[in-house]
Amino acid sequence: MAVESYHKLIQKIDQLVSNYNIEQAKVEFQKVSWDKTPRELCASAASLARRLDNPKGALKILHNNIYGTESPTPADIIEYSSSLRTLGLINQALTLLDRVPPTTTVHLHKAFCYITQWDYDLALEELDNYIKDPSLTKKQFLLAQVNRATCLIECDRLHNFLQFIQPLEKEAQKLSPHLYINILEIKAQFFIKEDESQKAIEVLDQALELAQQQEHTTNLFLKKWQLIAKCKNKTLDVASEEVELFRKEIRKAAQWETLRDFDYHLSQLSDNKNLMNYVFYGTPFRGYRKTIIKQNSNRSWDEKYIWKNKKSKDSSLDLLSGDRKSTPFGLGLHRLWMILSSDFYSPWSVPRIFNSLFPDEVFHPVSSPKRVYRLIQQLTQIIESEALQVNLNSTVHGYRL
Repeated sequence: MAVESYHKLIQKIDQLVSNYNIEQAKVEFQKVSWDKTPRELCASAASLARRLDNPKGALKILHNNIYGTESPTPADIIEYSSSLRTLGLINQALTLLDRVPPTTTVHLHKAFCYITQWDYDLALEELDNYIKDPSLTKKQFLLAQVNRATCLIECDRLHNFLQFIQPLEKEAQKLSPHLYINILEIKAQFFIKEDESQKAIEVLDQALELAQQQEHTTNLFLKKWQLIAKCKNKTLDVASEEVELFRKEIRKAAQWETLRDFDYHLSQLSDNKNLMNYVFYGTPFRGYRKTIIKQNSNRSWDEKYIWKNKKSKDSSLDLLSGDRKSTPFGLGLHRLWMILSSDFYSPWSVPRIFNSLFPDEVFHPVSSPKRVYRLIQQLTQIIESEALQVNLNSTVHGYRL
């Protein structure tokens, strides 16, 4: 197929996506043989794949451009890194972005990588550099400022926060309904932190009314903060059925980070040390654990955490002892044990496991998953042969203990 034909197809599918006709866009996308995409159009085709929830397909389209004989363009690298980030391959995404001169777009995509890992201090540095570019459009500048506002809230930099966010609120009302809802959510978080829960509830009621036509996840984020605000001003009990039903709703939607953060706030509001320990020791993100330690500076943390299923028999599997012959300390199987046991919330996708097992290696969309599958199979066999009181489950979202 000629270059012009590919170009027209990309434009056609892009228009469908822009009009939120996602299902039709997916149908049209699947009709095309993208492995023969002209080199100069690979970034555009990969962008479509990623936006259509097919980041692995995006990697396949762009892989030869990135790791072939010719040097990739900055656009190729930035788009490839976006798909890596979507899949949880943050190390490789950041390494690739370091190959590109530190342009405005690179700062933005690095910020997104850090936000994914709850590293808001580093994200804020990148966003501060991004907004220095005088060529940004009003909407680009607004998007960056909204993300900066999120970082400021997470870093507890609240001085003059309302003065900072008020002009953004006015601008978003004109430019983007979605960003306006985001700003209302951030504003509510500020009121919660300032112990003005009733104001937070009023803002969130307004946001939820506006978000009725938005995607389900937007409503989940808003409802999370609404319930936290109600628990904080004592109009709702932390142990209520409404709270537990919402936890199930989050889990069903596979919004693992929302559930993690919701549990943390519930543990604070109820002074539930067991739940806070569960969140802390079941979180692999250093940035998030750092925030927990900072906000709970008066308490101490144990060196070990005993994670067990209440229904199982009392048994202990010490992953730090190094005395198991079947999983030699520090080698692949042992490291896989450690990785799978480091997150009590989010299942581990194959790319995310690869990112943690082989942080300095390049992920190949075809061959790399096979290495992970082999280790998973070996670990499953060890669990079965040694009758360990552990289940390694495979779900549509990944693997979890």
